[in-house]
Amino acid sequence: KLNNQTFTYTDGNVKSGVKYSYAVKAISSGVSSGYYTQKTIYLKKPLISSATSTRTGITVNYSKSAGASKYRIYRKVSGADEWTYLGSVKGDSTLSYKDETAEKGVTYYYTVRAFKGSYKSAYDNKVGYKIKDQY
Repeated sequence: KLNNQTFTYTDGNVKSGVKYSYAVKAISSGVSSGYYTQKTIYLKKPLISSATSTRTGITVNYSKSAGASKYRIYRKVSGADEWTYLGSVKGDSTLSYKDETAEKGVTYYYTVRAFKGSYKSAYDNKVGYKIKDQY
Protein backbone atom coordinates (compact mmCIF):
# COMPACT_ATOMS: atom_id res chain seq x y z
CA LYS A 1 0.00 0.00 0.00
CA LEU A 2 1.14 3.49 -0.78
CA ASN A 3 -0.87 6.44 0.48
CA ASN A 4 -3.74 4.06 1.30
CA GLN A 5 -3.83 2.73 -2.27
CA THR A 6 -3.57 -0.93 -3.12
CA PHE A 7 -1.82 -1.88 -6.33
CA THR A 8 -2.47 -5.17 -8.08
CA TYR A 9 -1.03 -6.90 -11.11
CA THR A 10 -2.73 -9.68 -13.05
CA ASP A 11 -0.58 -11.93 -15.22
CA GLY A 12 -2.81 -12.96 -18.11
CA ASN A 13 -0.26 -15.33 -19.66
CA VAL A 14 -0.05 -18.06 -17.01
CA LYS A 15 -0.48 -21.76 -17.72
CA SER A 16 -2.08 -24.23 -15.36
CA GLY A 17 0.41 -26.31 -13.37
CA VAL A 18 3.43 -24.04 -13.98
CA LYS A 19 5.31 -22.51 -11.05
CA TYR A 20 5.81 -18.74 -11.21
CA SER A 21 7.87 -16.33 -9.09
CA TYR A 22 7.00 -12.67 -8.75
CA ALA A 23 9.09 -9.96 -7.08
CA VAL A 24 7.96 -6.54 -5.90
CA LYS A 25 10.14 -3.57 -5.01
CA ALA A 26 8.85 -0.22 -3.74
CA ILE A 27 10.55 2.99 -4.92
CA SER A 28 9.76 6.50 -3.67
CA SER A 29 11.85 9.68 -4.06
CA GLY A 30 14.98 7.72 -4.90
CA VAL A 31 14.67 5.40 -1.87
CA SER A 32 13.86 1.77 -2.55
CA SER A 33 12.90 -1.21 -0.47
CA GLY A 34 14.23 -4.72 -0.73
CA TYR A 35 12.49 -7.18 -3.00
CA TYR A 36 9.49 -9.10 -1.77
CA THR A 37 9.29 -12.42 -3.61
CA GLN A 38 6.19 -14.53 -3.90
CA LYS A 39 6.20 -17.98 -5.49
CA THR A 40 2.95 -19.37 -6.73
CA ILE A 41 1.51 -22.09 -8.91
CA TYR A 42 -1.50 -21.27 -11.02
CA LEU A 43 -4.06 -24.07 -11.08
CA LYS A 44 -7.04 -23.78 -13.39
CA LYS A 45 -10.42 -24.14 -11.68
CA PRO A 46 -11.84 -27.62 -12.41
CA LEU A 47 -15.36 -27.55 -13.82
CA ILE A 48 -18.04 -30.13 -13.11
CA SER A 49 -19.09 -31.63 -16.41
CA SER A 50 -21.88 -33.86 -15.11
CA ALA A 51 -23.41 -35.52 -12.08
CA THR A 52 -25.47 -38.70 -12.03
CA SER A 53 -27.83 -40.01 -9.37
CA THR A 54 -27.70 -43.80 -8.91
CA ARG A 55 -28.97 -46.24 -6.29
CA THR A 56 -25.62 -46.05 -4.49
CA GLY A 57 -25.11 -42.27 -4.51
CA ILE A 58 -24.30 -39.33 -6.76
CA THR A 59 -21.26 -39.49 -9.06
CA VAL A 60 -19.69 -36.12 -9.83
CA ASN A 61 -17.45 -35.82 -12.94
CA TYR A 62 -15.09 -32.87 -13.34
CA SER A 63 -12.41 -31.51 -15.68
CA LYS A 64 -8.67 -31.92 -15.25
CA SER A 65 -6.58 -29.03 -13.95
CA ALA A 66 -3.03 -29.36 -15.36
CA GLY A 67 -0.45 -29.74 -12.59
CA ALA A 68 -2.94 -30.70 -9.88
CA SER A 69 -2.01 -33.61 -7.63
CA LYS A 70 -5.32 -33.77 -5.75
CA TYR A 71 -8.93 -32.66 -6.03
CA ARG A 72 -11.24 -31.89 -3.11
CA ILE A 73 -14.98 -32.25 -3.49
CA TYR A 74 -17.50 -30.14 -1.53
CA ARG A 75 -21.29 -30.03 -1.38
CA LYS A 76 -24.10 -28.05 0.19
CA VAL A 77 -27.87 -28.18 0.27
CA SER A 78 -30.23 -25.46 -0.88
CA GLY A 79 -30.17 -22.48 1.48
CA ALA A 80 -26.84 -23.38 3.09
CA ASP A 81 -24.07 -20.78 3.11
CA GLU A 82 -21.16 -23.11 3.82
CA TRP A 83 -19.70 -25.92 1.74
CA THR A 84 -19.16 -29.31 3.42
CA TYR A 85 -15.93 -31.13 2.54
CA LEU A 86 -16.76 -34.64 1.30
CA GLY A 87 -13.40 -36.10 0.35
CA SER A 88 -10.49 -35.96 -2.04
CA VAL A 89 -9.23 -37.76 -5.11
CA LYS A 90 -5.46 -38.07 -5.63
CA GLY A 91 -3.85 -37.76 -9.04
CA ASP A 92 -5.43 -36.75 -12.30
CA SER A 93 -6.33 -40.08 -13.84
CA THR A 94 -9.61 -40.33 -11.92
CA LEU A 95 -11.77 -37.29 -12.57
CA SER A 96 -14.86 -38.30 -10.64
CA TYR A 97 -16.06 -38.68 -7.07
CA LYS A 98 -18.94 -40.78 -5.72
CA ASP A 99 -20.96 -39.23 -2.90
CA GLU A 100 -22.39 -42.28 -1.13
CA THR A 101 -23.98 -40.16 1.64
CA ALA A 102 -26.54 -38.44 -0.62
CA GLU A 103 -30.14 -38.92 0.51
CA LYS A 104 -33.16 -39.59 -1.73
CA GLY A 105 -35.17 -36.52 -2.65
CA VAL A 106 -32.56 -33.99 -1.50
CA THR A 107 -31.18 -31.42 -3.94
CA TYR A 108 -27.42 -30.96 -3.63
CA TYR A 109 -24.90 -28.48 -5.03
CA TYR A 110 -21.33 -29.68 -5.71
CA THR A 111 -18.05 -27.89 -6.34
CA VAL A 112 -14.45 -29.06 -6.87
CA ARG A 113 -11.09 -27.46 -6.08
CA ALA A 114 -7.67 -28.52 -7.45
CA PHE A 115 -4.57 -28.71 -5.20
CA LYS A 116 -0.83 -29.13 -5.57
CA GLY A 117 0.88 -28.98 -2.19
CA SER A 118 -0.28 -25.79 -0.47
CA TYR A 119 -1.39 -24.22 -3.76
CA LYS A 120 -5.06 -24.38 -4.66
CA SER A 121 -7.32 -23.35 -7.52
CA ALA A 122 -10.38 -21.19 -7.38
CA TYR A 123 -13.74 -22.94 -7.17
CA ASP A 124 -17.40 -22.18 -7.75
CA ASN A 125 -18.11 -20.94 -4.23
CA LYS A 126 -21.53 -19.42 -4.88
CA VAL A 127 -23.77 -21.85 -6.75
CA GLY A 128 -22.06 -25.11 -7.71
CA TYR A 129 -23.48 -27.91 -9.84
CA LYS A 130 -27.09 -28.73 -8.94
CA ILE A 131 -28.55 -32.27 -8.85
CA LYS A 132 -31.41 -33.98 -7.00
CA ASP A 133 -30.82 -37.49 -5.63
CA GLN A 134 -33.54 -39.63 -7.22
CA TYR A 135 -32.88 -42.95 -5.49
